[in-house]
Amino acid sequence: MWRASILAGELLRQMGGKADALKLYVGGLPKDPKPPFLYHLIFSVEGLINEYVEPAIVLRNSKVTTIEPLTEPEDFHISSFDKLVAFHTSGGTSTMPETFAGKVGECFEKTLRYPSHFPMIRSLYDLGFFSSKKMKFGKSEIAPRELTAKLFLEKLTSDAPDVCIMRIEAHRDGRVASYSVVDYYDPATAMTAMMRTTAWPASIVVMMMASGEITKRGGIKQESDVPAQKFLAEMKKRGIAIEHKAS
Repeated sequence: MWRASILAGELLRQMGGKADALKLYVGGLPKDPKPPFLYHLIFSVEGLINEYVEPAIVLRNSKVTTIEPLTEPEDFHISSFDKLVAFHTSGGTSTMPETFAGKVGECFEKTLRYPSHFPMIRSLYDLGFFSSKKMKFGKSEIAPRELTAKLFLEKLTSDAPDVCIMRIEAHRDGRVASYSVVDYYDPATAMTAMMRTTAWPASIVVMMMASGEITKRGGIKQESDVPAQKFLAEMKKRGIAIEHKAS
């Protein structure tokens, strides 16, 4: 979501190019959660399961490390919301660990959910419901993941309003700088918060490349090659409120 690494790179530059930690928290959630899962699908079910089963790539002691997903849950607080839970999932750090190795002590991205969701998903993971290894049932073979994906599509699909939350923090020597966003479904355009916080950032970066504002060609790293202040200005034009704090 959000091209969060663009803003992480900008915070690191504000900290002088080094940090004790870069902490990213992001989540797409139902605005009005319904039990028992307090979640509904707002992007690909296969992408969601990938986040829950693939290793998370992080920085620990400035070195690239892989850790188990659905681990190290912690409480997360943001204005206007009750307590949320944050936990490791795969994919969110993208190229940041390799880019920031030796410059940042710790770097991770955690997914945000309503608290009771985490133990339910962790239990499904532990029981093997996300496994891609086929199992024989009578004369048929099926991977538990296939069944889980089908059930998720059936039970968790919804067009109810969503909300996307993001906070990125850079820590150095007791100082903290952060960017925070809370964005909601827009009934005027029928755009979900997930659409607004993924499609718009992607299109902005593509337009920067087409216009020549991004001059690098080949492999482009968002955290180092995208002009963050221009990106922030373009997001503001589209009505995305981005709060910056520094202490």
